[in-house]
Amino acid sequence: MLDVIDVETQSELEPAWDMDEWTAYYNNPAARTRALNVISLEVSDSPLRDIVMGPQVVREIDWINTVWPSDMPYRPKIQLYCLMSVAGSYTDFHIDFAGSSVWYHVLRGEKVFVMAPPTDRNLQRFQDWSLSGDQADLFFGDKVDRGAHKVRVHAGETLLIPSGWIHAVYTPVDSLVFGGNFVHSFATRMQLRVYDIETATGVGQKFRLPLFEQMLWLVAQRYVDRLQGGNKPLSRLEYDGIVDLVPFLRALFQRFLATDDADLKERLVPPTIRDPQSVIDQLASLLRSVPPPGELDPEPWLRLSRGPLSLPSSEEQSAHG
Repeated sequence: MLDVIDVETQSELEPAWDMDEWTAYYNNPAARTRALNVISLEVSDSPLRDIVMGPQVVREIDWINTVWPSDMPYRPKIQLYCLMSVAGSYTDFHIDFAGSSVWYHVLRGEKVFVMAPPTDRNLQRFQDWSLSGDQADLFFGDKVDRGAHKVRVHAGETLLIPSGWIHAVYTPVDSLVFGGNFVHSFATRMQLRVYDIETATGVGQKFRLPLFEQMLWLVAQRYVDRLQGGNKPLSRLEYDGIVDLVPFLRALFQRFLATDDADLKERLVPPTIRDPQSVIDQLASLLRSVPPPGELDPEPWLRLSRGPLSLPSSEEQSAHG
């Protein structure tokens, strides 16, 4: 079954459609009476997984590939989506769940993104806008600090959306897109911040990144093993992420201890983490023994907002191999 979005109301149709209903609608533009959109069809368990994959850089850093145990009987299903949008479709401003980054390849058609960087002010304004109840009447793009960016993605092109970027999407022509979400160690700080925004704005569990809490424990255990081995220094982005991860996991574990809800307990801590308190204590201790890496611009995306993003010329590309 497909979750189909009514573009005018930005809500899911009830009941869900089957693929035959959607195919008849999508392939008959003359008979359409309203714009509908399919943006949450995850297909990683279908035959498409053998012919469609994300960019190599995504596959190399994605936590599902790097920390999720291969023998776990379940995994987060967020790595491969098929998005089918008709002309006139629009998805209002949002941040992808848990601040996950996104790869987005337009196979057919075209997409237009309006994007805002996740500055402190923009994130606070987004949270306020999400809580206002006036999203249908207030265009968030008018509230963006330092202006929004317009990005047009044509057929054959791939867009990578960094963690936390606030964006809306317009579809000028019927389009078919493949994409996926990924979480990684170079955006831990932003991912945790977006998780907190989702909690503050009451985002339902259906619309949050599945198994994200479990994944954080696996990440923590991986860093404990890595720091104990002492064989690879941390980057500044990784270090800052771990600094935020330790208190986040402490709070998560307190929720685990305080609840009698078996389903919630299962969601908060994976079965492979036998002693959550020990993982927290070891990571905190190891972090104190690691000298902080060099300073990092806390908002590097602001450098992009001061002018258009330009690609190197063919001569420059050749000069750098």
